[in-house]
Amino acid sequence: MGSRVDNPSISKGLGAYQQDYYAALGIPVSATAEQINDAYKKIARSKSLRPGFLGQTTPEGQYASWLLSRLINPAKELLLKEQERIEYDATIKLQVRRLMEDKSRDPYPSNPLCDSLRAAADLETAYQEAVAKIASIQFEDLYGVLTQAEALSELNLTYLLCRLYPSTKTSSSTGANPIPTPAPVAQASPASPTSPQPVTPTGSNRIPTPSNPTLTPSETRFRQAVELAERGDHKQAVRFFDLAISLNGTEPEYYFERALSHERLGNRGAARADLNKVLELNPKHKKAAKVLEELGGSATTPVTPPPQQVPHRTANAGKNPPSTGSTGTPSKNTDKGKTQGGGFLGGLFGKK
Repeated sequence: MGSRVDNPSISKGLGAYQQDYYAALGIPVSATAEQINDAYKKIARSKSLRPGFLGQTTPEGQYASWLLSRLINPAKELLLKEQERIEYDATIKLQVRRLMEDKSRDPYPSNPLCDSLRAAADLETAYQEAVAKIASIQFEDLYGVLTQAEALSELNLTYLLCRLYPSTKTSSSTGANPIPTPAPVAQASPASPTSPQPVTPTGSNRIPTPSNPTLTPSETRFRQAVELAERGDHKQAVRFFDLAISLNGTEPEYYFERALSHERLGNRGAARADLNKVLELNPKHKKAAKVLEELGGSATTPVTPPPQQVPHRTANAGKNPPSTGSTGTPSKNTDKGKTQGGGFLGGLFGKK
């Protein structure tokens, strides 16, 4: 599997501006220390995020470890440290204020859940209920964790905007709309992961679920990766290309499509490496050769060394035969004062 040096990305709501640790744990921004600990324990008990249960070396196990070590554990550690949390919350409020000062766009996320919260008569109750509904399904499916975290992050941003700037709330002519209930999540099998139905079904960051049940596990991951790339989410696409390649490392198209995503992310070195791999697997891949040329690279053709000639053993084996010229007669050594090394070591290291 390709290496991951980046962190899991929550790219909507608050997460579009800074990491949303509340959304990562599935808790409200007003959560107490007890709620934070309870949420973390629930995550730790979830089979979908236990590398030991999934298998440490499986794609699922590695993906779960990545989420835990790069997002969930740091979230818990920061939010349980009083001073760090105070500073973190202050940074969030500053970001919300900047969004309100930006008159060029509407700072509110636009989806049914956030619209309902914005129109709710009792903001606090509606917010707590909405968070609880999303959190109840957030960790049921490994590949839906970030999708649901993004829905929560949009909810967090809406709540903070309404609470800090009450005059920007909208009112409903028929009363507060009920908070939509997220669709139930079908548990994914390790061989064919599917994402839960996100709170925002048309959201651009939803992990796609291939509809063809005959696909192999690697083909499933590849199709998901391609759809993510087509939506412009190349960082997430690379992760799914990694998964596909870890299951089948001999398919040129997997490397080619990952190279295109790497190039879009500015990782030109990684893109060239993938393109060279494509040409190694399929030297006639014209698209890979063309893109590689555009990136300033060239195909690296492996050099096959000539077969070694084993000399015939003679009575003089182990001794240096005299060197001969073109006529076959012994030639004189014109480099006086130096002797030519002989035997096995002399053949390896040449003249001293």
